[in-house]
This record gives sequence, structure tokens and C-alpha cells, in this order.
Amino acid sequence: MITAKIWQFVFFLYCLNFYGVMQSQVVIDTDAINRLDSIFKNYQGKHTEEAYINHHYLLKESIKLSYLKGELEGYKSIAWCHGHGQFYSDRNLDSTLYYFNRFESRINELGTDRVVSIVDSLSIAGHYINKGYILANSFDFPEQGLEAFFTAYPFIPKKEINFLTVYDIYMSQVYRFKKQYDLSVKILNSRLKDTSHIPLGTKLYLMQNAARSYGLIKNVEKSYAINKRILELAKMHNKPYYIWWTKNEMANDYFLQGDYQKAIDSALAVRDYYTKNLNISALFNNSNNLSDYYYATGDINKAIIFAKDAAKNADFFQNLPGTYNKLIKYYKQQKEYGAALEILEKKDKIEDSLRSMEQSLLITYSSTNIKLLEEKRANQEIIYRNQLLEEKTSKQKLIILIISIVLISSFLLFVALYFRKRYKKGKGEIVYLKSKEKKLLEDQIRLKENQLGASEIAISRNYKILNEINKELDDIEDVRDITDTKSTIRQLINSTISDLTDIRDRPESKYPSLVMRLKSLHPELTEADIRYCTLTKLNMTIKETAGILNVNPNTVKVARSKLKKKMEIPAEVSLKDYLDKILDSNVDKIAV
Repeated sequence: MITAKIWQFVFFLYCLNFYGVMQSQVVIDTDAINRLDSIFKNYQGKHTEEAYINHHYLLKESIKLSYLKGELEGYKSIAWCHGHGQFYSDRNLDSTLYYFNRFESRINELGTDRVVSIVDSLSIAGHYINKGYILANSFDFPEQGLEAFFTAYPFIPKKEINFLTVYDIYMSQVYRFKKQYDLSVKILNSRLKDTSHIPLGTKLYLMQNAARSYGLIKNVEKSYAINKRILELAKMHNKPYYIWWTKNEMANDYFLQGDYQKAIDSALAVRDYYTKNLNISALFNNSNNLSDYYYATGDINKAIIFAKDAAKNADFFQNLPGTYNKLIKYYKQQKEYGAALEILEKKDKIEDSLRSMEQSLLITYSSTNIKLLEEKRANQEIIYRNQLLEEKTSKQKLIILIISIVLISSFLLFVALYFRKRYKKGKGEIVYLKSKEKKLLEDQIRLKENQLGASEIAISRNYKILNEINKELDDIEDVRDITDTKSTIRQLINSTISDLTDIRDRPESKYPSLVMRLKSLHPELTEADIRYCTLTKLNMTIKETAGILNVNPNTVKVARSKLKKKMEIPAEVSLKDYLDKILDSNVDKIAV
């Protein structure tokens, strides 16, 4: 009887204490969360050093307070800082992907439905749109960017017309980056049909991108009409940025229409404004255009002056090779071969630097994605066990707390130590399971890579054997019904080539393929060109290549000759030797 009363009293004290702690926590949390929300609003979308520090503070404090919205916004904001630095050198792919992954891991852990009940679905959509924009624009990964955009779409409520319009604009930019201008125009044209439900800023941004896309497909009538409308709206609402940007674009419209002098006069007026307002990034585009305009009029000296000015004002390395190509062409026409050679050397250094940077980004992206995959799979496998262990250890903590309040004795202390030991053992099991799962995943990845290599060797060997059999059948005379046999062998050969093509197109996790190397060095190559290169690398003769592609041997000769010209391969170097050389040099660079 006495013992029961003691238990009731202890339980009452425990509940009273717990209630008091929770009440005080609510007050503290409310003040802290309001402060964190204020920080988020002040630095949202910014990527300065001060903003970066405050984003980290927001993340740290949100985790402490178990404030999910603040935690997710912290991951999103820090990823934006790493992926959208003011200059190319400020961007860090590894860190960007890490914080994107932390955002997605939290959603996976809690479940999408539960997260959406706490955080607006637009926040999740915004995360994937940010991810797509950064991967495509900051790190030149358009395909991965599109994948992120497609993931974002289901989270956007269909009533959010403004949000959907911005989404389509970003999608069109990726297609424009991939030079799929028709798709870019198609997306934007559907939005231009009704702009009455979107704000002025979004409307101008939409029209700006549409005009640029129409200009790229040389539809001057459309681009000029849209630019004229942008200019009217910008003047009506006093938007200086859009006024002068549009005037610069309209100068290009005049140029495409053949009115070179009007294009020059318009571009010079824009240049005067940009110079006075120190808009360096806009000056690059303006000077680059003026160089083209003067060259079209035959004034090469002025074309050189503005091309050099464009090179000086280029804010990204990627813009320099095209400008240097212009200067080289101009100097050659002026017979200033020394100056042309000097610019060529600068161009080569820039292109080497860009290739190295692209390879580094590709390797980093592949390596980071493998690590993230390992983390996600390990978390999914262990999450259930973690939940059981957490429930078990939380019960043990509660037992230890109650027993230590009721009786302070050596016996109860022994029990408390026993449960604490069990708790630590549970944590040890979690660490052990994580390490085992990580090792297992690494072994599986290595096994798949070995299987891929073995498959490629086997297919190549089968292809050579089939070709030898086919040649022997060609030498047999007076043998009937051989046509069906040869047809079957031809199908096997074509099937083998198809399998080789599948292997060639397979994304590699560690080593850049021949196809990737060709696209890096020669982006102008078509899929047909790459097919010829692949067959040449496989030591296919002209006759064998003609048979595989179902064309005349002369067609193969002409195609290879055109390939060498397109790729600027010296006459004394064979296409096969060139392919071997670029593949070997690529491996050396990766090894470094």
C-alpha cells in the first residue's frame, strides 16, 4: 500500500516536471523560430559571404529546435550559395550536391506526405527547380538539370500560374543550352498566348527569353515584334534594365534584317549607356555584337577593336573561345599572322583549361552521386532497425529516470548502468550495420563495372568471328541456299554492333568514354559521325563498315574524309591513329 502511494507520488512529480519543461520550451521555440524566419526572409536567394554565414546559422539553430521548415530552407540556401557563386571559381559541385542530398534525405526519412503537411509543396518544388537551374547553368549538366525539373513538376499546384511560367522559362533555357531551339520556342510560345495572370516581372522575363529563342532560329519577324512589345512595357513601367537590354537585342534584329548601319547606331547608343553605368557583363555582349556588325560592313579594324573589348569584358571563360576565333579570323584577313598566332595560343590555353574543368566536374559529379547513392541505400536499409533501436533506447532512458527518482541505491544504480550499456550497444550495432552496408554497396558497384568490361570484350570477339565466317561464305562457290545463312549472320553482326553501341552509350561511373571525349573535343559531330568514329576505333575496314551500315564503300570513304576535315585532322594522320591518341591522352589526364 505504501509502495503504491510512493509510485503515484513519483509519477505525479515526473508529469509535473515534464509539463513545466514543455511549457517553457514552447515559449522559447516560438521566439527562436520567429527570429529564424526573419533571418531567412532577409537573406533568401542571396549568395554573399554574409548571407552564407547566416544560412549556416539558420540551419544549425533549426536542427537544434527540430524546426523542419528552417532546416530544409537552410539546406536549400547553402546549396544555392555553393552552386551560384558570383564567379565560376566560387562554385563547388561537391558541396552543392551534398546539401541538395541532405534536403532530399530528410524528405525520404519523414515521408513526402508528412513533409508537405508541414512545409508548403512549393518549397519542395523550389528545391528541385534550384537544383535543375544550378546543374544546367552553373555546372553545364543540362540532362541532369532536366531530370531535376521533371521531379519538381508534380509538387507545383496547377493554380500557381506564375510559378509554372517561371518553371517553363527555366526549362526553355536548358533546351536552348542544348541547342534544341524549336523545343525552347514551343514551350515559351504556349505561355505567350495568355500573360494576363502573371506579374509584370515574370511577363518581361518570359518575353525576353522568347525573343532570344526566336532570334537564334533566325525568325527575325517574331523576335523583333516581341522585343518591340518588351520595350513599350519597360518604358511604361520605368524598367531601365529591360529598356537597354531590349535595345541591344533590337540592334541584333536590324543586323539580321541586313540593316547594318542601323544595327551599329543602335548598339553604340546602348554601349554609351552601359559604359556610363559600369555594366561590364552587358558590355561583353554589346561589344561582341558590334564586332560582327562592323565585320559585315567590311570595317575589319573596328571589328578587331570591339572583339578585343569583348574579350576584355568577358565575365566567364566559356565566352572567350568564340571571341578569340573572331579575332583570329580578322587578323588572318589583315595578314597579321603574328597577332593571329598570339590569340590562337591564348585560345588554346583557355580551351585546355575549360576541358580540364569539365572533366573535373564530370568526375566529381559521378563520384559524388555514387557516394550519395551509397548513403541513401544504407539509410533505407537501416532506417527500420534504427527506429526499433531508438524506441528501445528511449524506453530504457525513461525507466532509468523513474527508478533513479524513486530509489537511490546501489541496486538501482546497477540497473541504470546495465540499461545504459545496452543503449550504447544498440548504437554500436547501428554503426556496424552502416559500415557493412557501405562495403556491400561498393563491392556491388565494382562487380557491375567488371561485368560491363567483360561484356564489351565478349561482344567484340563475337563480332570478329562472325565477320571471318561471313568472308569465308563469300568465297564458297556453287552452294545453294546460302543466302538465308548469310542473312542470319548479317543480323548477328548488326545485333553485335547494336550491343556495342549500347555499351558505348552507357554512362560510365569513373572513366570518360570515347564518345564523351569526342563530344568534348568536337561538339559539332553528329550521331552518324560518332558511329563512323566508333567503327573505325574497332578496326573495321571500309568494306566491313559499309556492310554494317548498309551503304556503298565509296560512301564510307567520303564520310571518313569529311570527318577528318571536320575534325581538322592533318592529312598524314589517319583517323584511327587520331582516335587512339585522344583516348590515351584522356586516360592520362584522369590518372593525374
